[in-house]
Amino acid sequence: VSSVAEFPTVAHVWLAQERRGARVHQIEAPAGTIDVGAYVDAIDERARIVSIPLGLYLTGHMPDVAPVVERARAVGALVFCDAYQVAGARSVDAPALGVDVLASGCVKYLLGTAGIAFAYVRPEAWASMEPAVTGWFGRSEPFAYDPRRLDWADGARRLDTGTPPILPAYVARAALDELSALGMAQVGEWTAALAEATRTGAAERGLSVLAAPRPGAPHTPTTSVLCHDVRGGSAGVEVSLRERGVLASARGPVIRLSPHAYNTLDEVDVALDALADLLIGAPRGASATPPA
Repeated sequence: VSSVAEFPTVAHVWLAQERRGARVHQIEAPAGTIDVGAYVDAIDERARIVSIPLGLYLTGHMPDVAPVVERARAVGALVFCDAYQVAGARSVDAPALGVDVLASGCVKYLLGTAGIAFAYVRPEAWASMEPAVTGWFGRSEPFAYDPRRLDWADGARRLDTGTPPILPAYVARAALDELSALGMAQVGEWTAALAEATRTGAAERGLSVLAAPRPGAPHTPTTSVLCHDVRGGSAGVEVSLRERGVLASARGPVIRLSPHAYNTLDEVDVALDALADLLIGAPRGASATPPA
């Protein structure tokens, strides 16, 4: 059981299992949100794994995973949670979520680079997992160099494959040290404030936000502004923003603004003024100097 709101890489992993006999049931995601009730209704005794993102890549919506975990546990299914869009922007307590596997990586809010990912595996779940893709680091004794025996390491380390990329690992460690020094509680509070300022400012400028959250609802720092009827679409808007010193991401019909701990409220105004100028030609007043 999955959904069309998954980041494509995750969704494609599940679809690739159909040639092994799996049946993938994808929940629809109207207006960039997830209906948790539809998830729960889809989980029956046939379910073997349930995949739900902690935060949606397109809109930043954060579904309540607790009812999904409860239902999956009742039928003996595992729960996989993609936390890429959340980890590094706010605290993530994987054991408290109750999921069996939570995966993330350092390419986004964790401020590292591509090539470094990690997974939490619930202690009661790892013993039943024998990955189809493995390598020498997934062994209980990798330095025995024994090609004749497939022994599995304890814990999440059995998910390891081969030698990791060493240089990205050092970049990731430096980034994680920086976030730890700032404190995730403070990072979470500031990114939430920046996100609220982004959504409020977008509304003030007449921009259309996809799946704007209710006040106080859990949400990632991402605000997705619709780019209807704009020459070049969201990709063209991304290029134009970059020329103005604003780094944003084009995703389908939207442009994503995702401020982080190093951003300021003035920079949010700079980005929104530039976006409003491109989309509707109506920036609001003078703005601060664009960030370097």
